[in-house]
Amino acid sequence: FNHRSNSSGFLASHKTNNSQNMLREIAILFVVLSVSSTVAFQPGLPKHFKTSTHGKASVLYMSKDSVNLDEIESLGHEASQNWDRASTNFLNKHDSSLVKDRLEGLADIRFIQIGAMFPDATRTRFVMTNPDLELDSKEIEAEMCTILRIDIQRSDMPKAGTGSNAWPSLLMRIGVDLHNVGDVIVEDDAVYLIVAPEVVKQCKRLLPKELTGVGITVSELEYGEYIPDGVLQEMELGKLDKRALKYG
Repeated sequence: FNHRSNSSGFLASHKTNNSQNMLREIAILFVVLSVSSTVAFQPGLPKHFKTSTHGKASVLYMSKDSVNLDEIESLGHEASQNWDRASTNFLNKHDSSLVKDRLEGLADIRFIQIGAMFPDATRTRFVMTNPDLELDSKEIEAEMCTILRIDIQRSDMPKAGTGSNAWPSLLMRIGVDLHNVGDVIVEDDAVYLIVAPEVVKQCKRLLPKELTGVGITVSELEYGEYIPDGVLQEMELGKLDKRALKYG
């Protein structure tokens, strides 16, 4: 479901090369934070970069995208029988395709797919109910998918180094399971995340603490307020990311 509303108070267009530079700098930042959290403060790291100890227990939430089709079907049948609604987590494109194929063959379940709010969307979730109940896609999407904008002061970020998948790792460090996260786009000096409503407060409260020393603000956008056009992030944890979370 794409939204065509014009932006309100944000830039209408951004250059791809700026987004890529922003992505590299965020990856650099994550490496600095990972190193400092693993070996504590070391001479040579920028003094204004301090890493919060919060989030070390977030390894308990770590999991790869996987889908249990039988469980989702059972959830849909239960919602249908109770004239209720049930929803899945955010799923990657492959798992979403499997779920859609399964649900399309079930006459007693009505469903919609939501969360494809950014260009070239890869992560979506499903809402299921009784066939005699209506599902307004925009209304439900606004209810179950929240867009967060993270503004970052690039002048505070280190300018050299390499890194890995910064945003999946950072979210896991504050205890936000990736199943509660949709697509993430990096655009110039801002990052846009689609998240489940239940983790909004957690992101707004803990991301600034996790990125101590970096000037960031986290705000919640109105539904359809702005559609970013930047670099879509890979929301999978690599081996290095998992090791950093395990031992960080």
